[in-house]
Amino acid sequence: MYLQWFTEKQNSSYPVKKIYEQEIFCIVAQLSSECGIASRNWYTRNCMPSKEEVMNALTECYDPEIPVNIVDLGLIYDVRFNPAEGAADTQDVEIEMTMTSPGCPSHVGISEDVRRKVQVLPGVNSVNVNVVWTPPWSPDRLSPAARQKLGIE
Repeated sequence: MYLQWFTEKQNSSYPVKKIYEQEIFCIVAQLSSECGIASRNWYTRNCMPSKEEVMNALTECYDPEIPVNIVDLGLIYDVRFNPAEGAADTQDVEIEMTMTSPGCPSHVGISEDVRRKVQVLPGVNSVNVNVVWTPPWSPDRLSPAARQKLGIE
């Protein structure tokens, strides 16, 4: 998928990034902290993230005890999209994931990191992260890159 970022200035004080995807573009504006306004995502219609874009964002999430991202670890089981109620042109994202073990002490932190990484994508209204234990995680779910990094096989 072709994505190209451009940085421009709007009203000379607000940095604006435009994401061009074919003929559809999204505007992600970071409002100046000097204005006392929190960051906010602005977008035009048809600017929904794909499963590939969600998975790409999740490659920045790590289990703090393992030097491999959660996608390559095989922790993400499913990503689903539902139209957001009362918020036209946005979606609710539901992520089904697991942990490497049921007693993982970092499950709350990892789940919150997943939610934060996806919530900032243009077109996302809300994110629900479901941690599941069936099927249980096993090393068979590791990507080839994860196997290499961990020295397995």
